Amino acid sequence: MRERVLKAVSGLGYEPHVIAQSLRSGRTNTLGFLIGDISNPVFADVIRGAEDYARDRGFAVMLTNSEGEARLDAEHLRLFLRRKVDGILLSTSEVGSAEIAKALSKPAVPYVVLDRDIPDGSTVSTVCGDHAIGMREATAHLLSRGHRRIALISGSPALRPARARAEGFRAAFKSAGLKLADDLIRTGSLAPDFGKQEVTSLLASANPPSAIIAGGNRLLGGVLEAVHQAGRLVGRDLALISCDDVDLTRLYLPPISVVIRDMYEMGRTACELLLDRIVHPDSPPRTVTLPTRLLVRASSNFSWPPAGQR
Repeated sequence: MRERVLKAVSGLGYEPHVIAQSLRSGRTNTLGFLIGDISNPVFADVIRGAEDYARDRGFAVMLTNSEGEARLDAEHLRLFLRRKVDGILLSTSEVGSAEIAKALSKPAVPYVVLDRDIPDGSTVSTVCGDHAIGMREATAHLLSRGHRRIALISGSPALRPARARAEGFRAAFKSAGLKLADDLIRTGSLAPDFGKQEVTSLLASANPPSAIIAGGNRLLGGVLEAVHQAGRLVGRDLALISCDDVDLTRLYLPPISVVIRDMYEMGRTACELLLDRIVHPDSPPRTVTLPTRLLVRASSNFSWPPAGQR
């Protein structure tokens, strides 16, 4: 009888009615994934990691993009809840907004937050990168090559990764017993225009940096534009390190050193934490911290000052 039924199913092209199944089981086998900026290439690997893990376990992923707007974050969260998703992955730039904070303080479904702070007392799980370690390694690398005027261009300290990168940057100077000039840390935004503005200002100053760290891959385009307009050559006149390995860092000449993290693993781990909370709703929230490390390339792998300037 089973063989006859399966043969009929195949011949008719029958597909189960998912909504009817969800009424019986109480689950839709669907996850919501809210991305703050889908144009950022590193998120492709995050999404792929989460979707691969979910698909292998019979779950589908519904993806939305908020473009960094708190209004859209809140709207998409409400959409997910109306669609009765079983859990939500959250990777957004505005975790501190009132709507997001409220959702995370009293979650209606399990949440996992990627690389952002969560409200005090929240019961959601998180997966984060250890940004301080990678940034400390990057800064120590530049110091070991003789650089002392090293600038960090990064996002707002309200964002956990930007804050951790600044901590690692300062820690490297402290460990080396060196004083860090306050004007060398420029934080505020991850937008390319901010990178261009700050590097233009630094390179025009009376005491410009000999090395720059871009604390985000979106900043890198603006940083490079400012370097070019100042008539400097990366790898000769200026050392450069960026964060996250994207096409530009690999294909630029010379190739650019990067602080890397496994974004696929971040997405996979986040989905694993989420499904664990869905299957075991009484299990405690968990926080997983993934490593970062420096990948040295020609843009920073030279001694300073150059032989002709010693």
